[in-house]
Amino acid sequence: MNLYDIESIEKGVDSADIIVVLNLEHEVYKGHFPGKPILPGALQVEMIKDIFALVLDRKIRLDSAKSIKYLGFIDPENTKELSLKIQFKLIDEAWSLRATISDIQEEKPQIFTKFSGAFIEG
Repeated sequence: MNLYDIESIEKGVDSADIIVVLNLEHEVYKGHFPGKPILPGALQVEMIKDIFALVLDRKIRLDSAKSIKYLGFIDPENTKELSLKIQFKLIDEAWSLRATISDIQEEKPQIFTKFSGAFIEG
């Protein structure tokens, strides 16, 4: 059972906008935390990496994380769909990436996570 499913990907030359649907039945929510599930921060970073690899259509790994800011809890009972916005560029064989995870409200989305780092092939 997947932690999430990708509903849509809109890819540009140096950006991508992705809508993700969380799977509340995933095992991780039974332990993190029972009765009050939240999406763990480490899995948010893993989700960014996995989806970015899909956007690039290549295998990548995290090289460095300049900044990771968790600005709110992602409660899959209340927030079933997430927006992942990625901006990237290739610099000296590393993909510099900025990403935000938010809810999908159009006017003033709640930002849960901001990530800045680099990925390399491998």
